Amino acid sequence: MFYLSLFFATVVWGMNVIIDKQALKTGHPIEVNFITTMTMAIVVMIYFVLAKKAGMSFAYSPQTISFSILNGILVPTSFVAYLYALSKGDINKVILITATSPIIAILFAVFAFNEQINVTQWFGILMTILGIFLVMR
Repeated sequence: MFYLSLFFATVVWGMNVIIDKQALKTGHPIEVNFITTMTMAIVVMIYFVLAKKAGMSFAYSPQTISFSILNGILVPTSFVAYLYALSKGDINKVILITATSPIIAILFAVFAFNEQINVTQWFGILMTILGIFLVMR
């Protein structure tokens, strides 16, 4: 189920770029973000209700709440920036640059949470950056 979920998310994220670009042909990035966010809120509420009906319990720990609020601020803000870039630039450049987000996540984990990365992983990060640079040229 793990790989099926991962595959599904990757396919949807890939299609999402094309859908966003189409919405931006007639809509402003903030408008597209608003409509997208309101739609997501409805879908998330449905998931939440279904999870509660299935007997799932939620703890609402202070850590969960604080990091979720922080994410609730950062995600829509970065999404507007992404939509603005997508409205002004080529899909291939925007996607390649945003594809560096896993690298940023790894580096943040190393410096903020003291995660360990071996030499092979550092090499992979450098090769990914080099690959993105070469494709963008």
